[in-house]
Amino acid sequence: MRFDRFYGAMGGEGPIPYMVIRTYADDHGISGDDFKLFRAFLKILDDAWLLHVAKRDRPPPESVPPSS
Repeated sequence: MRFDRFYGAMGGEGPIPYMVIRTYADDHGISGDDFKLFRAFLKILDDAWLLHVAKRDRPPPESVPPSS
């Protein structure tokens, strides 16, 4: 599912689309309340991943030389 997400032209990743999650769940027999839980847990993991990627890809702060 990771590579089914939107990748921006200037970098950055979007969340995994609902249809991708739904298709995965259908393929693996996840339905009803199990699907609701699966989707909720996957969203928590995906949000954590997107936060990690945003921090990882953030440019380093510029060094400011000390003033004399």
